[in-house]
Amino acid sequence: LCVCVRVYMSVSMSVLQDWEVRYHRDSPLTPRHDVNAPDLYIPSMAFITYILLAGMALGIQQRFSPEVLGVCASSALVWVVLEVLVLLLCLYLVTVHSDLSTFDLLAYSGYKYVCMILSLLSGLVFGSDGYYVALSWTSCALMFFIVSEVEEGRTRK
Repeated sequence: LCVCVRVYMSVSMSVLQDWEVRYHRDSPLTPRHDVNAPDLYIPSMAFITYILLAGMALGIQQRFSPEVLGVCASSALVWVVLEVLVLLLCLYLVTVHSDLSTFDLLAYSGYKYVCMILSLLSGLVFGSDGYYVALSWTSCALMFFIVSEVEEGRTRK
């Protein structure tokens, strides 16, 4: 149930959502007990699913080879690491004080794979028009989700 709620939060622009992470004795609750706590489960599963779905999409187009999965996985991993490093550099340069750890930033940056999966599935089912509509929606929803989560993490202090 927690996974479904978390995925729904990342792809819907829920304005009325309470984004606050709950604490118990000065330590944040675990993702098992708080749906707003950052975790790496959904991003890591979405990362693997994205790679497999990209392989399936290439197979449908008759362009699949086993090496493609390795290239897709390694390039996606490099981009995630690069994105987190750029985020850490930006937070340092603008001197933003935050409770967000590197793993929190890694978790939040991994949620883009949920949106990429939905866009790829829409493209496979509805063609390029469905892909671009889904990409537009999920991009806006992800932007809202990340800004809400990071803003909440920044104001926790």
